[in-house]
This record gives sequence, C-alpha cells and structure tokens, in this order.
Amino acid sequence: MADEEREKKPTAGKFKKAIKTGGRQLEDAYQAMGARAYRLYKDGKIKHEDLIVVATEIDSLIVEIDKNQAELDKVVADRKGIKCPYCDAKSAPGSRFCPGCGRDLPLPSDLKETEKVPCPHCAKPVPEATKFCPHCGKKV
Repeated sequence: MADEEREKKPTAGKFKKAIKTGGRQLEDAYQAMGARAYRLYKDGKIKHEDLIVVATEIDSLIVEIDKNQAELDKVVADRKGIKCPYCDAKSAPGSRFCPGCGRDLPLPSDLKETEKVPCPHCAKPVPEATKFCPHCGKKV
C-alpha cells in the first residue's frame, strides 16, 4: 500500500525537471523574439526607442567581434598558416600568397560568402539564403 501511494504522488524531481526544461524553453523563446525584433529593426520595420538602443548596442558588439575575429585570424595565419580556399594547399605561416595556385590568401574572416542574419528560433547567425538553421534545424 505504501509503495502504491508513493507511485501516485508526484516527486519534487519531476517538478524541478519540468521547471528547468520550461526555463530553457522560455530562454529560447526570448532569444528567438529578440532575433526577430533585431531583424525587423535592421529591415527598418521597427523604430521603437527601446529597441533602437539595444539594436545599436548589438551593432557595436558585432563590429567589435568582427574586429577581434580578424585579429585572431591574423595571429593564427602568422603562426600556423592557412588553407587556400581556391586549391586547398596549405600555406607556410605568414604567407600572403598560396604556394599551390599563387593567389592572394584571404584571412578566414574575409571569406564571408553571404551576409548572416540571426535565426528566428535560436538567434545564432546563419547565411541569409539558408532555409533551415544549421544550429537548431528549424525552418528559417
């Protein structure tokens, strides 16, 4: 009888797990909402003052991240060399030209094939023409 009563009573662990799962889902929804609002702001469809302040901060962060990425690419290229995007030959550290095809070696941060936009579901950056997010798998 006592075992049957314990089985019928919900456990604290069950509720903790549900709260934790719900919290993660809520954070994902907030991120998706923010990504959508940012995209609407960038498209000129939203002009709300509060969003403009946050979106301007996001723009500044993106510029700073891109600048740091370019500097990191230079450091890595100087230390390890890079793989040529045209012929896949590996260059010597610090090389400016490919030893395989002779072309200029762009830094990885210069190889942006398409502009990236935030996924409306997980807010991670995806190429603009992407149909499904490579991070969360949802339709963009």
